[in-house]
Amino acid sequence: MWLDVLALILLLTLNWVCYVRVINGYFLADDFLHVAYLKRVFDGDWFSLLRNFWGNWMQAQGTTFYRPLISISLALDYFLYGPNAAGFHISNLFFQTASTLLLYLVARDIFKLFAPSAHNQTRLGALACASFFAVSPLHCEVVAWIISRVDSVACMFYLASLALFLAALHKEKNTDKHQGRLKAARTGSLLMFAAGLGSKEMTIVLPATIFLLLLLTGEEVGLRKKFFHAFKLSLPFWLMLGGYMVLRTLALGTISGGYQGSIGEGLSNSLTKRWLQDGSLARVLFPLNLDVFGNGHALLKTLRLLYILAAANFALALLTARQKMPAIKALLFGAGWLVLTLLPTYQVWNLTETLQGSRFIYFGTMPLAFILATLVMPPLTAGKAALTRLFLPLRLALLTALIIVLATITTKNNQPWQRAMKELKSFQAAVCHLADQQSGKNILLLNIPQSYRGAHMLYNGATMSVMLTPPLATKSIVDQIYTFEPATYGDADLIDASRLRRLMAAPANLLYLWDRDKFSLEPVLLKSASGEKPEAEQILFPAADGKPVLRLAPGAVALSPEIGKPALNIDAIKVELTAASKAKIADDNAVLQLSYPGGTMTLPLAKAIKTSSDGAVVFQLSEHKNWLKQGLVKKLTLEASGITEPIEIKKISALNIAGQQPLLQADARDLTEGPDGICRVRGARPSFSYDVSGVAGAVGALCEVSKPDSWFEHYSGTLRDTMPSENALHVVPFNRTKGRNILLSFAGLKDHGFYQIKIAAVDKDGKVIGYFSDPLNFQI
Repeated sequence: MWLDVLALILLLTLNWVCYVRVINGYFLADDFLHVAYLKRVFDGDWFSLLRNFWGNWMQAQGTTFYRPLISISLALDYFLYGPNAAGFHISNLFFQTASTLLLYLVARDIFKLFAPSAHNQTRLGALACASFFAVSPLHCEVVAWIISRVDSVACMFYLASLALFLAALHKEKNTDKHQGRLKAARTGSLLMFAAGLGSKEMTIVLPATIFLLLLLTGEEVGLRKKFFHAFKLSLPFWLMLGGYMVLRTLALGTISGGYQGSIGEGLSNSLTKRWLQDGSLARVLFPLNLDVFGNGHALLKTLRLLYILAAANFALALLTARQKMPAIKALLFGAGWLVLTLLPTYQVWNLTETLQGSRFIYFGTMPLAFILATLVMPPLTAGKAALTRLFLPLRLALLTALIIVLATITTKNNQPWQRAMKELKSFQAAVCHLADQQSGKNILLLNIPQSYRGAHMLYNGATMSVMLTPPLATKSIVDQIYTFEPATYGDADLIDASRLRRLMAAPANLLYLWDRDKFSLEPVLLKSASGEKPEAEQILFPAADGKPVLRLAPGAVALSPEIGKPALNIDAIKVELTAASKAKIADDNAVLQLSYPGGTMTLPLAKAIKTSSDGAVVFQLSEHKNWLKQGLVKKLTLEASGITEPIEIKKISALNIAGQQPLLQADARDLTEGPDGICRVRGARPSFSYDVSGVAGAVGALCEVSKPDSWFEHYSGTLRDTMPSENALHVVPFNRTKGRNILLSFAGLKDHGFYQIKIAAVDKDGKVIGYFSDPLNFQI
């Protein structure tokens, strides 16, 4: 037992060393929604907590999940620690550590099944497996992000169930002596499986894991007998899984669940790209956060070398072993186990270069650790005892080197999460302090900290609002803080410029920018000091006698003259090429890049020319926060790449479309806009008004309504569409250029959720003219 005790101490130490720095952290992203939910529960709405057992998780919109036990675990933390994030982080570390210790027991018993006589190798293999799991660089998201415990809690119950099943399996050899324990172990295994299913859907792979393990181990009695034996022993788990699927379907109204609306569609449409084309599978083996380590880091090369040595060690062990099949079967089981743990993630799988999304591989790190442990400590006995004595210290050295390298990577991968939590604390303090200073005025926040090097922070105004209300703030300042973030998820750089202009027109509204380097709120000047009305078009490079004003060669950079205009006064930069240059551009690789302080924008020339009504290249700028952050526009640069000969530009101009864009606004009585930009129904007759009369040639309007929990910009990538959407739920023509008090009921909306309305002017032929309006977002 001394090895088990040492293993316990080592595994506890490894988890503590890797994650102790995140304990004193803060809430992140979805954590805030759960804090608000828990406050409501502890304020007396206990029924909401119970409803998770027969309904959608947290009664949320836009997602369908069945995870009642996660809310129970969070409620227990809230009961013990209140809104103190450190207590929740301690629990997260506990779930990670418990999973590690249980994996040691599971791996030990699995190795025993493959090599019953190799006792020392099975224990060392189990220690290696659990150690690799403890220091896995893919665990930072699950441990540091409180709500990501869904994976570690489910994994803990999954491993507890598997450990009890394996204990029962070993006791079957002496059923008379251990009859009571055998029954208790089997019952406990099923109970743990049920708890895992109530924590996250990933646990459904347990019956298949047990079946695969039994198929590859035990006596050689023929495939047919082994198949039925494996099915018989795993049958109770299959039956429980069937019952779970029935309960889940009744509770959610769907058998699969997941993300709905345009987010779900986007996930479905990008499956091949996310799995095979983004290099995400390679990052499973080499999990270094690119924003932390950069390309070609020495640790990457070291890890690759250690993997090669592990494979060579396994090959050498096979050559010198008396029996080779135990190790080969163990490796096959590890590979099959890995495939099983990846299957439930097929829809949501996304492991970015910053390791965002690594929670989806948390279950997969169990078989990954098992495979690596099999390579380093194969369950084999060498033909000669001297060889065993020779190999052991070399393998221990290899094991130690791998643990040190992986733990070092994990520690560095944790740094963005530590910094993100520190920044959010500073952000909350700064916003609350500014609100006190500017009492009686509204604070417009141009940006909020969304993420940092892969660490989630604040997705939207809804998550931010929780930190500005009790119990996380001394008093509620939500009604004083206005944001311009996505309703749920989306491109955080996009901003509704029409709403920003409307809010800035009120003297009591002050615009601020969160400076992520200084951790401070800074005022932003987006109005002209003279109050002059912006020109619809300002020529930056005028044509001279019909000759091109600019001849842009490959690799050359054109610098604009001093502009000196507020960024909000320039909605777009229009670049007009000569007819000769446009005729020569056919290569899809030819792009034009516009750069400004704080950002760049790149457009494919051929596509931009083809889709533009007049063949010009138009950079839409004021819908991007990165453009507005500069305040006063000074100079711009223009660069062409992917071209073989110079392109000739006949005119470059700055456009302001505020007077030409359709206007769309809620009635502010029964449909009121909140500080987060979302309109909510407050009366019996919610309505909106529109005006497209400012668009030249307009004789009517075209109104589009989105599907529930869908956003037009998710499909087109812009708020300034010029073409009707193919993804609208309803398309309604209006025969007037102005309309007042149009009831929302005109679209026949029935499902709850978030929606968008946008409107465009149409000509006498019913064709869209110019741009669609900025969308009106509302929730039912």
